[in-house]
Amino acid sequence: DLILVLDGSTVSDREATVKKLKERLPKSKLFSDVRATLELPGLERLGLYFLSLEDLQSVDSALRLHEGLLRSLATGGWYSFLEWKPSAKVEKGTAEPQQRTLLTPPEAADASGEESRKRFTEVWRQSVESRGRGELGELFPRVTLPERAFFTDGDLRHLVYFRSDDPLAARAALEDLHREFHFSGRFVLLGQPLLQAQEQQQTIRDALLSSVLSVLIVQCLLIWGFRETVRPRLAFGSLLFGLFWSVSWAALSVGVLNIITINFLTITLGLGIDFSIHLLARYSEERGRYESLKAMEITLRTSGVENLVGAAATSLAFLALSLTDFRAVTELGTITGAAIWLCFASVVFLLPPLLFWHEETHPGRLPALTPSEKLCDTERTLRGRPRKTLVVGALVVLGLGLLGTQVRFDYNLLNLQSDDSEAVAYEKLGGYSSLAAFFVAASPQEALEFKAKFEDLSTVKSIQTVAELLPQRIATKEPLVRSIVSRASQLPYPTFDPESVPDWARLKALVKQTREQDDRPDWVEGLSRSGPGPLEQVWKQMQRHLKSELNRMLVNLGQHKMHLDISKWKTQTPEVLRYSNSDGHTVLRILAKDSLWERDSLNAFVLEFQSVTDRGVGPPFLIRSYLEQMRDSYFDAVKYAVGSIIVLLLLHFRAILPTLIALVPKVVGTIGMLGAMGVCGVNFNPANCMALPLTLGIGLVFGIHAVHRCLEHPDDLLIGGSTGRAISLSAWTTIASFGTLMVASSPGIFSLGFVMAAGVGANLLATYFLVPPLIVLFRDRLRR
Repeated sequence: DLILVLDGSTVSDREATVKKLKERLPKSKLFSDVRATLELPGLERLGLYFLSLEDLQSVDSALRLHEGLLRSLATGGWYSFLEWKPSAKVEKGTAEPQQRTLLTPPEAADASGEESRKRFTEVWRQSVESRGRGELGELFPRVTLPERAFFTDGDLRHLVYFRSDDPLAARAALEDLHREFHFSGRFVLLGQPLLQAQEQQQTIRDALLSSVLSVLIVQCLLIWGFRETVRPRLAFGSLLFGLFWSVSWAALSVGVLNIITINFLTITLGLGIDFSIHLLARYSEERGRYESLKAMEITLRTSGVENLVGAAATSLAFLALSLTDFRAVTELGTITGAAIWLCFASVVFLLPPLLFWHEETHPGRLPALTPSEKLCDTERTLRGRPRKTLVVGALVVLGLGLLGTQVRFDYNLLNLQSDDSEAVAYEKLGGYSSLAAFFVAASPQEALEFKAKFEDLSTVKSIQTVAELLPQRIATKEPLVRSIVSRASQLPYPTFDPESVPDWARLKALVKQTREQDDRPDWVEGLSRSGPGPLEQVWKQMQRHLKSELNRMLVNLGQHKMHLDISKWKTQTPEVLRYSNSDGHTVLRILAKDSLWERDSLNAFVLEFQSVTDRGVGPPFLIRSYLEQMRDSYFDAVKYAVGSIIVLLLLHFRAILPTLIALVPKVVGTIGMLGAMGVCGVNFNPANCMALPLTLGIGLVFGIHAVHRCLEHPDDLLIGGSTGRAISLSAWTTIASFGTLMVASSPGIFSLGFVMAAGVGANLLATYFLVPPLIVLFRDRLRR
């Protein structure tokens, strides 16, 4: 459901606006299943069934006890009351009962007369003191349920529920109605469908923007790195088919993208371009020494194999996600894990012929990548003092690790939404919360029983259920209702004229008679001192009110329906039927005291709820399961990825030491990523937590390339060859690809871009600063 909150203004203004909305919203195709009020029609003919069994017994008893007086009142009104003579006790052996007036002492009257005297004496006193109004409560039962009830949240908010296939358009339409109605309060639209629609809109816009920016920035980086435009064009040309194949694979494998998988193309572009960069860089270097075919053969045997291992490692990191239980994460692993191989195949099969074709059509060798002298000097210094470099590196890593311990998992899904959203801001500031738990009871009676149990929970704010508005124990009540209706239908309608001039002589005689008694009831004295104003008007008002009450009683009770078919009545009240089905199943909506977007509050609420019953449903249970499952899925994926990558590297290097050195940049890069998050105050969340397994595969190829190059040419500088330059260029393109996600308005996608960019950047620094000293330090052992 979508929930429109009318916040502020006055109660009457909100109720008037709700009535207008109830009339207008169903006329638009944007709104369906509008529930602005809860209608309970026909209570005037069904009201007795809404009373308690005790109240019904009281009404039936009152009609039996006061039948004689009621008949007398029908002819004379209050005159008859004052003059009415109930029968005295019938003593055993007495043929005729004695007659007593209402003024007769209580002990002289029989039980029926005594009850009537007490009750009507009190009503007389009320009538005199209130200028004519006295309530015969048990004789004239009033159902306190209104025929129209509004949905409210406390005293300051009214609620309107509805559904819409286009929540964003519905919100715009409501803004127009807000201006049209001149409502002085606020219209705030809430609900999961709106949050999802906003998130979807933002995600699609952000994904398109980041994809375009990624292509442009990566292309510019390649042009800057290669110092010309030929190889950047060839790099994109060889990768283009891989991207097309990846999109086709996504369509075949999952069909529909979600907010997690929609950015897979940006990720794939940043990773796939690395294959082209390394092949182009190595080929340019080898082409300076050999003819084209020989140069390509060496390139594929070196950088090509390293790319193959890197593709396998990165693919394994993504495919590890597909082993988890969370569907969205599984789909990301399935799509991207295969997309890596498709891009690798596209580059390997298309780049060589494209290079050969270019050399045939444009004779002349492409220049090799040249390193910066400053970087070369830095690497020489690091190689010259490997132990000192590694000690300093270890201290830096330790410091980053300590900073990384501050990183937590943010479970609040509202923090993944843009703060520009009014709905998000409203809920964050403690307005009405759209999150509520639900319990479906088998019957209205069970609903009331569980309502009482839920009310005892410390985390529960309020409970909404239509069960409070439904009659209970209908079969038990029906005989009493029949008896009441039968008694009331036999009573005569009042015929006295309330506007007739009072018979003062008659009244004074009654007052005089009362004063002569030892026991002088106060109600009689009240007749002569009824307060300011003409006494005649007071008397007429008393007569009018009494006649009105008698008429209402005879109409309401005498014409009341004796039988209530609750199932049929529900079908005539669709609002009630929604909350209590025709088969009796009744829903309870349970609201929490604290925000259920916060994990501690959510866990406390769910645990307390489950202490009452395990039949709870609704967003709190789904969100709790969603978050726990997602978090566990990511951490499970880390374990799968680590294990598979270690096995892969061992098979590739066939030795433990080079495997460990190749893993150093990845481990240090992960620690550096956590340190950067700690420094910038970025926590893990359901959107960026995928960086944990992904960062293990993404950038791992840096360590593989570096170790291979250092082993192949142990005396040469890593940065001095094409491999070192290619690592730098591929790292920057990957950082740029993920960095473009930081333009997203969604905090979740923004944080994913930041975390991945930080991880790749840390991995690059670790490759340059740690791998060469490690190779120098363990050179002798590596040669064995």
